[in-house]
Amino acid sequence: RWVAHGSLCVGLGLTCCALEIKSCLPGVKRHVGWFFANRIGLALMYLWVGCYAAGGALRNGPDWAVYLGHATGVLAWVVSLSHFVLAGCAERPPEAPASEEKPSADAAESNDVEAQEEKEEVARSPAREEAQAMA
Repeated sequence: RWVAHGSLCVGLGLTCCALEIKSCLPGVKRHVGWFFANRIGLALMYLWVGCYAAGGALRNGPDWAVYLGHATGVLAWVVSLSHFVLAGCAERPPEAPASEEKPSADAAESNDVEAQEEKEEVARSPAREEAQAMA
């Protein structure tokens, strides 16, 4: 029996850790549906952990263990409530301003022409011409 309880607690703990880490990833934080599902899943898990800790696992143990179980249960319920509240707080991707436009092909072509003209001016500089005349 204790192996089953231990496996359940370790498995649930690892699942909660994985979901908490996943909730910090940019793809989950910006996608409202995944973020909502992740937070609700975590809220339900912490709700169950609170019930399990406060009323189930340690009720036959020593007094300090019972109090520890109750404190852990209440803390898990607070975390569960916070996940329910935060479920609708996904980050929205930044919107591009409407005034920004992509440069057209003509603008890019004119930039290339200007760059070529600058190169030609540098090539025709007086110092270069003087060096060529001496050679």
